[in-house]
Amino acid sequence: MTNRQLILLLAAGLALSQAAFDNSRSTTNSLFRVEAEPNHARITALTLAQERTTSPRSRSVPTESLSVAFSTTPNESVLLLGNPTVARASGLTQCFFPAGKHSANPVLRRSEKWEGVGPYLFGSRLMQDEKTRELRLWYIAYRFEDNHYRWAYATSSDGLRWNKPDLGLEQFGGASARNCLPLGPHPEKGTRSIARDPRPETPAARRYLGVRFTYDGEFVSFSPDGLHWTEHIGNPVWFVPSDMIHVMWDDHRQKFVAFYKVWELKGREVRPTGPKDGIPFVAHLPTFTPKDLGNGMTEFEGPCITFRPPGAAEVQKQKFILRSGKQSADDGGGVSLSGEWNAKRVQAFAESDDGIHWRNEQVVLRADAQDPPTANIQYLFVIPCGGYYLGFATLHDEAGYFRIQLAWSADGLSWQRPSRVPWLDVGPEKSFDCGMVLGPADPILWEQEMWFPYGGFPIRHDSKETNWESAIGMATMRRDGFAAWEAGDEPGQLVTQPFRCNGDRLFINAEAQNGLAAVEVLDEKGKPLKGFDAKSCRAVAADTLTKERDGWIQWKKEKDLRRLQGKLIQLRFTLRNARLYSFRIADEKTMKLPIPRATTR
Repeated sequence: MTNRQLILLLAAGLALSQAAFDNSRSTTNSLFRVEAEPNHARITALTLAQERTTSPRSRSVPTESLSVAFSTTPNESVLLLGNPTVARASGLTQCFFPAGKHSANPVLRRSEKWEGVGPYLFGSRLMQDEKTRELRLWYIAYRFEDNHYRWAYATSSDGLRWNKPDLGLEQFGGASARNCLPLGPHPEKGTRSIARDPRPETPAARRYLGVRFTYDGEFVSFSPDGLHWTEHIGNPVWFVPSDMIHVMWDDHRQKFVAFYKVWELKGREVRPTGPKDGIPFVAHLPTFTPKDLGNGMTEFEGPCITFRPPGAAEVQKQKFILRSGKQSADDGGGVSLSGEWNAKRVQAFAESDDGIHWRNEQVVLRADAQDPPTANIQYLFVIPCGGYYLGFATLHDEAGYFRIQLAWSADGLSWQRPSRVPWLDVGPEKSFDCGMVLGPADPILWEQEMWFPYGGFPIRHDSKETNWESAIGMATMRRDGFAAWEAGDEPGQLVTQPFRCNGDRLFINAEAQNGLAAVEVLDEKGKPLKGFDAKSCRAVAADTLTKERDGWIQWKKEKDLRRLQGKLIQLRFTLRNARLYSFRIADEKTMKLPIPRATTR
């Protein structure tokens, strides 16, 4: 069949597809309910491997329209993960894809004595220098001999070959520790999570914020360049987070935000005047000390958190006794994940105007009934991407393996995990990452791929071994390839939420080399605009990342979106034997973006 015949067939199918599509609008099911509907989840949340063997189809995946239009920027794609950007979808399957691993892995290994077991990542950042375009990576290294967590700095032009500059900022063994960064007070907890403050009014000496955990509380420091750090005179300033924290600048809120681990301790509390079997008990703590009393009781002491969003949380040291019995072995963090009491890691949120005063603390993500019974979430790395907050949640259970799952959110507070298949899994036996993967850090963007640095370990979390080496690898994936909407032989459709047209060129990221993808533009009421209808669209029949020019959409009499600038519009995509990942509304200046590129903040 020729391309022209396919185009005619696709156009002819629009009326039939549209009728089914419009019928689906009357339903109230939300795409976000996929987690509560396991059978539906198996259809709409597939890995590439599953999809190849089973190829299920969903008749319709209706979603709900939002009252507020989303916004686009010319240099950023729009992802199509759920309600924030997708109004309705019909006749399509939503597939989620795992990341691959670069053939050059690991890309950063230990070379300095102070690096101990070797480099890895958590709370770590990758940024790009705005002037030189050099890639900058802050990483962690742990050393058993002195129980120190140190941090360091490396640079690269391509993400594969890394330089460890001799900074002369820290000493080790009476000599320069090369690229090791200043540790400050409590040097055993020297590693920081950092963010760059983009506000013009921010003093140059405070351009970078660093936050780190100590057992006395969170210490804050500031830097003009990310290398030379000054401790805040009022440290410690915050007493809520535990030892895993990720700090970032949030353009949407125009504030710093933090995602961090706290312990959620559950059991039955025994009180002198209460029932013998105790009363239900739940507490959140940054750290605690358990003491087995030897009589079926365990005493706990630690700072208990009372969350009071949107205000600041309160922390008060408390002592209490919980019933104990059938406790699981130490999971590597000094706790039991199962038994009459259990302590699991959950992820919390906070925000700050200045990095010193934090508020609105609240738990935002925890393991649920779809996870293994002893699962908990060790770490949550978050980036703004494509109109969403993308979260990379490191989960583990009593088996001790760390694996990373993808999560997304519209606001950073309510999170969805539509696929529980790991986004990044451990490697094969004897590989550098066969026990745990942790991270990632911010992605490096190329024309066709995204690369995410991550930490790899050859041991499980509960391992007692000390003779091993950690290293940093690169996870790789298609640009915006977290998920795609896919159609088979029958056409399917997707309509975006309304958005303001802030550019004049439309690019779609699609795989249509074995089929077709067409786009029509609708007004804010959902009616096709003259000249921008599907029949007039020059349909795409290519993988638009390998043939980029085919991804720039044109219509017979409309070469671009110039006359729609500033208007509220929607896009309706019609697919046949094709996958749609994202789209971008660009302008003439941003049609070709520089590579590689990464965040600067």
